[in-house]
Amino acid sequence: MYQVASYARDQLGMPYTESLNLVILVNGVGFPARILPGYLADHYLGALNTFAICILLTATVFWAWLGVSSIPGYYAFITLYGLFSAAFQSLFPTTVAALSSDISKTGTRLGMAFSVIGISALVAGPMSGAMVGGSGGYTGTICWAAGSTCVGVGMCVWARGVKYGWRFGVKC
Repeated sequence: MYQVASYARDQLGMPYTESLNLVILVNGVGFPARILPGYLADHYLGALNTFAICILLTATVFWAWLGVSSIPGYYAFITLYGLFSAAFQSLFPTTVAALSSDISKTGTRLGMAFSVIGISALVAGPMSGAMVGGSGGYTGTICWAAGSTCVGVGMCVWARGVKYGWRFGVKC
């Protein structure tokens, strides 16, 4: 979420200092969402199912960003994005571990998964800046983020189906 403050300044006319508060907001509202999805995953749905739902909600919020045209609407978007992305971040290691059949290889698989996430985090900032500066503007960046997240939803659902089957009601 590299473009939180700059979008508010460039597209909505928010003052610089107020736009920086949005970064605090997006991280602060995520605090309860780092705890509750883990509880739901542990007691009711399973890590992979909860993770897929959180990614789907994050993708939905990304697509909704295209409709934001006011500062109050942007605060609503930031709040929802902060909640769902925090849930996604907190469940990521648990989900990778749940997909591992051999517990002795869990550390290696977590390291590989975090390496991929690390590379994408390293590349995302400059790439989104280049997209905003190019002809796509923020719309292109938003569509890229939403589309990439939708691909993640598909991959998560596919992994769930391959590992645990396609039946509903399976806690995995």
